Formats: sequence, structure tokens, C-alpha cells
Amino acid sequence: MKGILFFISIAMLWGGGQGVYVGLTNLEPTEISCSEFAKGETSKKWLIVKGCYIDNHDVTVLYGGSTATKNSDYYLSIRESESSEVFSYLKVNSENHRTVYANILNLQDDEEKYADFLDKNPKQLEFLSTAGYRDIQGLQLFGIEDISEEDRKLFKEDVANENFAVIDENEKPSMGFSLAVSILGIIIIAGVIMAWKR
Repeated sequence: MKGILFFISIAMLWGGGQGVYVGLTNLEPTEISCSEFAKGETSKKWLIVKGCYIDNHDVTVLYGGSTATKNSDYYLSIRESESSEVFSYLKVNSENHRTVYANILNLQDDEEKYADFLDKNPKQLEFLSTAGYRDIQGLQLFGIEDISEEDRKLFKEDVANENFAVIDENEKPSMGFSLAVSILGIIIIAGVIMAWKR
């Protein structure tokens, strides 16, 4: 039990410390062009990326189970233009949009049900049909928050750069929460060390 608590406290210190670092070094979002972002021209993590091409129908899902749900992870491809290669991904955080993707993915093998669903839900069809240039805001994932190497392999056929960036849609630094997690981690690890010394 002590060993488990020790590793939990280390993870809390890592995650909390990373969150504090991001908060201190990203007091305001940094605006960059899509071209600059594609070239990796910023070390900032809280970003507003201007004018990237996103097609709402071009989505990749990490199921986390046997079927897609609103709690699955959905990633939209990011391009500089309609004809250019995918260089990054946007993690979808809107629960409504995740629900749309879950409904579509679970019906796509049944053409009749799929067509009937879209016919009865024109707004969802309109959302899926939307493609064009838009600005993206959110946190670029890294460190403990980044997607795993195993998950990255699932994207390798679609993206040229294996070290592609992922932006967590509409997320922003939360230094207060991260600081609280770090302090709690310190308290737990101190308690574990004291218990080991007894």
C-alpha cells in the first residue's frame, strides 16, 4: 500500500509541477499562424493558432472500449490548407460534438439506419459537413498530459511527422489546481517516507 501511495504521489508531483510550469510560462495565449505552428516555431503551450484547415468529417477516434461513446477521445486533423498533409491534431472537448461522432460511428455499418439518423438530425449532418479555415485555441499537450506512444502509432498512416503536436481544444492553464495537486503530492510522499522510517 505504501508503495502504491508513493508512486501516486510522484505522479501528482509530476503532473502538478508541469501544470504550474505551464501556468507560469503561459500567462496569456500566444497567437501564431498555422504555418508557424506547422514549423514548430513556438515553445509556448497555450496557443491561438490562426487560419488552419479543419474538416469536421476527418476525425480519428480512440475508443477506450468496444464502441464509440461521448467519453471516447476524438481528434480532428489539422492542415495548413485543404490539399496539404496532416501535421497535427485537435482533441475535441465539446460533449455535444463527441456525442455526434459517437452516434455516427456506431451507425455507419448500417447504411439504412445511418441515412435515417442523418435525415432526422439535420444539424448533426450540417456539423459533419463543415470544413474550412478557422482559428484554434487550446493547450498543446506534452509530458504527462500527452497521448501515449502506443496511441501515436494509430495515427502514423495519416500524419507525416511522428512527433506531431496535439492541441487540447479550448483548454487553458490551471495553475491553482496544479499547485494544489503538487502540495497534496508532497503531503502524501512525506507521510509515506515517515511511515517507512517507523
